[in-house]
Order: sequence, then C-alpha cells, then structure tokens
Amino acid sequence: MGKKYPCSGISDLGECKVNVKPLIIGDLKAKFPLIQGGMGVGISLSGLAGAVAKAGGIGIISTAQIGYREPDFDKNPIEVNLRTIGKEIRLAREKAEGGIVGVNIMVATKRYEDYVKAAVEAGIDLVVSGAGLPIKLPELIGESKTKIAPIVSSVKSANVILRMWDKKYKKTADLVVIEGSAAKVVAVPTTLDQVVTITATLTSNPTVTSSTSITVKAPVVEGQVGELTSELIQKLGNPSITVSGVLTDYYEDFKNAGNNTIQSYDMTVMMEEGAWFGSWNIEGNPNAALQDVYRMGEETGVEDQFGNVGHAFLKSFINKDNEVENKKQIDYLSIPVVWEAQHLWNHLGNLNISKFVYDAENKVYFYDHQKYYLKSFRQFFLTW
Repeated sequence: MGKKYPCSGISDLGECKVNVKPLIIGDLKAKFPLIQGGMGVGISLSGLAGAVAKAGGIGIISTAQIGYREPDFDKNPIEVNLRTIGKEIRLAREKAEGGIVGVNIMVATKRYEDYVKAAVEAGIDLVVSGAGLPIKLPELIGESKTKIAPIVSSVKSANVILRMWDKKYKKTADLVVIEGSAAKVVAVPTTLDQVVTITATLTSNPTVTSSTSITVKAPVVEGQVGELTSELIQKLGNPSITVSGVLTDYYEDFKNAGNNTIQSYDMTVMMEEGAWFGSWNIEGNPNAALQDVYRMGEETGVEDQFGNVGHAFLKSFINKDNEVENKKQIDYLSIPVVWEAQHLWNHLGNLNISKFVYDAENKVYFYDHQKYYLKSFRQFFLTW
C-alpha cells in the first residue's frame, strides 16, 4: 500500500480532496508543486508542457532536437532547433492559459548559449539546465525575469555552481533540481540573503550524510536591499536622538593586508538640530574617553571634495583663553567639510540605499561610506 494522505473533503464525484501547497518561485506560483520532466526528441514539446502548465504544474519543453519535425531539419539542424524554440514556447503559452512554462537545456548542447538566449527572447518563465555546469546561465538571462535552476547530482556540484554565480554575477538560483534515486526540487523564495545548509542523504543508508552551507541571494528589488528600504532609512533621520553602543571600525588596506585592523569603541552620540556631541573610548576603558562637539556653521555654499554643497562644518572647543571657539573643519586635502555630508552621524536619513550590502552570515547591513586614495575603506554596520 502506498502512503495515505488525509482527505480535506470529498468532491461531488466522491473523490478524496487533498490539500497541496503551491510551489512559489520568486513571482511565479504554480498551483501544484509539480515540475514536468524535460524529455528530448519530441516528447516534451508544447503539447505536453502546455497541458501540464494549464493544469497547475510547471510545463517543461526540452530543446534536445526540438526541431526534428521541421522539413529542413536534416539540412541545418542547429539553426532549425534555434528557430523552433520560439515557436514551441509560443504554442505552449497558448495552451497553458497563463500557466508556467519552462525549458530544459543541456549544457552539453552545441551552441548552448544561443539556445538559452533564444528561450529568453521568447519570454520563457524558467530555464532548467544540467548535463554539465551551467556557469554562464546568469549572464545569459541578463536582466530578464526568467528564473534559473541548475540540475545537480551532489551537494558539491551545487556548492560549486552557486558560489561561482555569487562571486561572478552576484546572483543565485531561483531553485535547485537535485537528481538521483530520490530527486528533490528545492525552491528558494526569499527577500533576504540567507545562509542555508544543504544536506544529502544516502538513500540506501540514511545514516550517511554530507552537508555544506551556502549563501542564497535574494532577488534584486529597486530601492531595496534585503528587507531594508529607503523608507526605513529615512525614519532613522531624526535630528534629535541619543545613541549608545559599540562602534566597530574596520580598516582594510588592499595593498598590504598586514595593515588591516578591527577596533571596537564604546560610543555615545547625542544629536539635535545643527549640533552633535560624541564621546567614545576603547571598548572597556572609559577612563580614556574622547569627546567632541560639532555644529552647523552659518556659512553656506561650502563645497567638499566630493561635490557636496551645504553649510560649513564647525568643531566647538574651549581655547587657551577659556572661551568657546568654533573652528571650520577641513579634510586631509585641506578642502572644507560640509555639514550635510556627515550623514553617517547627523543625517542618517540621507544614506544611499544602493550602497548597503547585507551580510547574511552576521545578519547585519554594512554601508560603504567612501573610498580613500590609499584604496581602503570604512564600513559602518546597522543592526536592529
């Protein structure tokens, strides 16, 4: 007897109804978690793929000798195959009536790249690719909405492909198809980069397993990084706020890694409109605290080395005559510093969303403030 599923209801014909969760792949949603296999040379064409898609699954067209029925196939099979890809996708879409249609393209196919491009140009929903490592697949789909899925036979091959995609293209798979005696489809819908663990189990001996961790990249959304949005950043722009905590300063010298340092400070910052007070010390050493007070100057039209224009940036201190003095601040090039440009402290709401990157391993966002002439940079982390 096979596995029995509890009935959620009985149809008019007396049949058992079973609740099945849909398969969600990014913005695609199949009613049933079923992906039809791509069987080559005339089996998985528009008729089968269109019917499966219409029924609520994901219909797959195989591009292996897809044009074999065309009259000029024997004369120029590759060109005929490329021409027929668009034709079969169009016919499948007509049958699918809004269902999801994909293609299976083997990496070993001659002119593989042209096959993928032809499918993307025809507006295919999903490209499933195996029989080799589909290293260039993210590049071939470009900025289209086409989803990509490598077919792998082991955790090791999945790890190689996904790490390479991340390193070279900053993209990841929308789902992974794992072949074997107990094949599974792993969907990875996410709005936030995540570190996930893939575990393979030997079917004949479930006690034998192998695991690896990979970073799954979330889809790119304009004006958003992970779950951080421009609107959320703007809410941080309260001009009157007090912040206490630990500031970690990362210094990286790309010419000499021996100069790299990480230093943590206990920090308190008190801000109000046009004024800033900061106190910090080496973490755990409050007796050696440094304190600074900065103000927005009345002078306007000041331009810094990056082209920012605004008010002068003044440092307030007690001079030798025991009087409060305000001194205009300049940078290492002796160019004036602009008050409004010091948004990392006083104007958090002005942070550029495109400069944020989410660190999935540490679950923090870091902001690349500016690159220095020594090819080093600072990164400031936000957590909440």
